[in-house]
Amino acid sequence: MLAKMEHQLGIPPSQIRLRVDGGFGTDDNINHALSKGYQLLAKMHSGNRAKLLAESVNQWESCPNSLSDQQPRQAEWVTAGHIYSHPTRQIALRTKYPKQSDEYRFCVLVTTDFHSERLLSFGMIKAFLHTIIADYDQRAGQPESSFCQDNQGLSTPKRNKRKFVAQQMLVLLNQLAHNLIQWLKHWLMGALDAQTQLEWTAQQMLAHHWWETDTQSPQPLRLARTHIESRGLKRFVREIFSLHGQIRFKRGQVDKLILNPLYPQVHRLVSALNLLLAQCNVTAELGHT
Repeated sequence: MLAKMEHQLGIPPSQIRLRVDGGFGTDDNINHALSKGYQLLAKMHSGNRAKLLAESVNQWESCPNSLSDQQPRQAEWVTAGHIYSHPTRQIALRTKYPKQSDEYRFCVLVTTDFHSERLLSFGMIKAFLHTIIADYDQRAGQPESSFCQDNQGLSTPKRNKRKFVAQQMLVLLNQLAHNLIQWLKHWLMGALDAQTQLEWTAQQMLAHHWWETDTQSPQPLRLARTHIESRGLKRFVREIFSLHGQIRFKRGQVDKLILNPLYPQVHRLVSALNLLLAQCNVTAELGHT
């Protein structure tokens, strides 16, 4: 499979990173990938070895769990890692069993990314650790999840065409719709992030004066971002694109969007739209539609 991938991509293995789960993470597979020159982010196959390697961890640090909010986990660099055919860095993670508060299950991630060495002098080693773990969390199910969301959100199977050319055009239109939705989602989150950073910086500057100021990022903006980020393609289409509203024009151009106030948490969407559309001199508000 790797040979076919190299042939299809036409790029050297050193520019390819394999991000794989524990089923791939045997010694033979990892050593083969390393000997071929691949970059690697893999989960070690053996749970017993992971538990032994975790004993070399000096101090555990809490790590966000993007897969399950109900199971907090801890992580740290392994100081005495397993030796492979080429140098690697290894991260140990432990998660408590749900019904046993004093028992943990362990796993070890193997990576060939050594950028953390030059980040040590900047005090960013912990942030780099969390970045690698979050990157591994996003390894699985991306193509399958994307296809499933397209089928459900865009109702792709319900609009099949008999002729090949018509079906090909339909597939291209579905791709365009998928991209437009994803772009809009990122644009809205980007506008909220920019405003959050702006207000947080202002609060940090005020905190140096004699009055007390809360330096946390604004709660409404955080809630609005979470509201948008948590919507997959299906919910984005059915809950946001299906909103009742009106478009007001002024001198032939869009001037205002009026949305139905009965939609739950619609004020969060209005906040994001106002930030995004401000550069176009368009406002969004709630009102009777």
